[in-house]
This record gives sequence, structure tokens and C-alpha cells, in this order.
Amino acid sequence: MPRQKTCKEDTFKLIQQLLEQGKNSLEIAQTVGCTHGTLRVWCSKAGISLRRYGIPRPRRLPHDPRHPIQCHLPRAVVINIENYAKKSGMTRDALASRLLLQIARDDLYMAVLDDKEVA
Repeated sequence: MPRQKTCKEDTFKLIQQLLEQGKNSLEIAQTVGCTHGTLRVWCSKAGISLRRYGIPRPRRLPHDPRHPIQCHLPRAVVINIENYAKKSGMTRDALASRLLLQIARDDLYMAVLDDKEVA
């Protein structure tokens, strides 16, 4: 397929659809017929985020020291986490950290655990 030099309206719609399907930017560039760099420029100009699912990555502040937490999970859960992380282009540790960070930041403990209110 010859490479596109300009991005047309229908191409932007296709890009959005592919992002919603969970495709990464390399797959999208190949599908629409452009280089990865060209796709990034087009999306930047159009205000389209190529981050997975449009979710911004958490920023790690230099004054925010991280402390390791070790937990033990059933093998089936680890496999599930690994599969989702792979689809999202992350490591399983990065995904687990991101999930726990979001739960703590937004105080989602009861929502995630479906527990009654803690006194």
C-alpha cells in the first residue's frame, strides 16, 4: 500500500475507530498507510491522543519516593493481569502499580472491594 502524504477526514475517523479497538500506534500507522512518525504528527495536529484508550500515564514526580509492596496472588489472577498488561503495552508490575495508585488517589477502596462502609 502506498503511503499517504496527507490525512483526510475519513482517515481521522478510521484512526479513532482503531484506537477504540485497542490498536497501538504502529498497527494504526500500518493500517492507514503512513509511517509511525507521520501518524504522530497528524494526531498531534488534530488533537488525537495516541495513548492507550486516551488515558494519560500517571506522572512520577521527583519528590515522590516510591516504596515497594510485595503481594501474593493466585496464578490465574497473575495471568489475567499479564494478558491485560501485554495488550496495553505495559509490564504486569506497571499495570498493578497503576491500578493501586488510582484506587488510592481516588479513594475507590469500597467501590472496588464492594464492601460496606468502613467505620
